[in-house]
Amino acid sequence: MIRRLSETSRPDQTVVCRRASTVGRNRVVLLAVAMVGSLLIAEAIAQCWTTSARPIGSVVGEPYPASASDDLPFTLPTDWEFLHERVAMRTLYRTNNAGFRDDRPLAIPKPDNQRRILVLGDSFVLGWGVAQGETFVRVAEASLNDVAPTRLLNGGYRAGYTLDHYLLFLRREADRLSVDEVVVAIYTGNDLEDMRENRWMGMDEDGLPTRIETRRPYVDFTGRFIDSRHNDVSLPLGLERLALPRLVTRALWRTPRDWPKLSEEKAAERLRRVIREIDDFCRARACPLGWILIDSQEPTERSTRSRTVCREALRDPNALWLETESLFERSGLRADEFFIPGDGHFTPAAHRLVGEELAKLLSSPASR
Repeated sequence: MIRRLSETSRPDQTVVCRRASTVGRNRVVLLAVAMVGSLLIAEAIAQCWTTSARPIGSVVGEPYPASASDDLPFTLPTDWEFLHERVAMRTLYRTNNAGFRDDRPLAIPKPDNQRRILVLGDSFVLGWGVAQGETFVRVAEASLNDVAPTRLLNGGYRAGYTLDHYLLFLRREADRLSVDEVVVAIYTGNDLEDMRENRWMGMDEDGLPTRIETRRPYVDFTGRFIDSRHNDVSLPLGLERLALPRLVTRALWRTPRDWPKLSEEKAAERLRRVIREIDDFCRARACPLGWILIDSQEPTERSTRSRTVCREALRDPNALWLETESLFERSGLRADEFFIPGDGHFTPAAHRLVGEELAKLLSSPASR
């Protein structure tokens, strides 16, 4: 009887074992699917967070038109070509032997019969999102060349991206480049805020910067941090393009900057001083200086404050040659024709308008 029971129970045990094995496999598969799904959801959330929380130019794996510099947060390399691809935007940047955005080599020193004008500014001067020949720097140069040999140097990003960077670049490079005139573009949208992020790591006997760093973690044209202190661990190839591993790595190993942002009052005070130092530098060399005030697409309390500080800092109100807000209003065109949708930088139409107006101002006797 015992033998028969054991014999008859074996098939049942086999069925139970098979069912248990099947259930176990199903649970493993479900667990794996759940884990993969959770990771995909987490990656999607991380992508959304990094896109909204991280400014352009500071996301690892997203190449940016910038390179390391010895004395500035970043610059542009010499003899360089970079295709910048973003959503609905594909821009080719080329630099010449002097590092300016230009297809043509620059003679140093300059030819005797050439008028040379240095235009300093951020991504608006660089020509973010537009072709080489569409920037307002090239538009103005083309118009001026109809009268006399003139070369405009596009200092956008080559000389950094905010006012204390421009001052440092001027003091280092203006004489070597044989600059006759200087035009400085101020962007009210973030120049004051950028000043809050900067730290003067070295200063001369006059208390002016000899080296500037920023708290912001900018990446270069390879998509890696320019300053390796922002991330001490390199992710394996491929993982750096995923947002979730980047966030985890940054949380575990990122070295925070050891200085706080400047207060808005101190940043405004520094901005005023820098504007006056640029003015003094040009006056000492009898070098005409003009200012362009570029307003953001949608003025904010911060940009209005920045505009006020900049205007107050100018010793000569006539030195403010051009304000884009009033220029665009006079043109009679729609506001949405001047800014790239969802981006806020100038369209080719805006560059053309600013370039034509700048050429008129540079042609007037007051600019000489």
